[in-house]
Amino acid sequence: MMNLPFASVTPVVFYHLHLFSNPSAVGAQTASYISRTKERVWSVLATRRPWRELADVRAIRLPPNLGVAYLRIRSNAAYFDMNYVIVVRPVVFLSPL
Repeated sequence: MMNLPFASVTPVVFYHLHLFSNPSAVGAQTASYISRTKERVWSVLATRRPWRELADVRAIRLPPNLGVAYLRIRSNAAYFDMNYVIVVRPVVFLSPL
């Protein structure tokens, strides 16, 4: 039996070798990845709520007790979750470690 140099290489490696030997396949795969990523980002950003609604100071009132405050915080966080992500994510990425 003959020992081939690629006999123990998995199909995944062959796939990657094929991509490196075919630059147009790499470009097409990269473009497809970028396109899918842009679609995901826009679909996630579409779930954000209006900024005026988030910053409406007339809607802020002192809760009568701690239980109501907790419920308000939870419902507010769920309702404005993407707005908070948009604000907090850049701060986290730009802050020094």
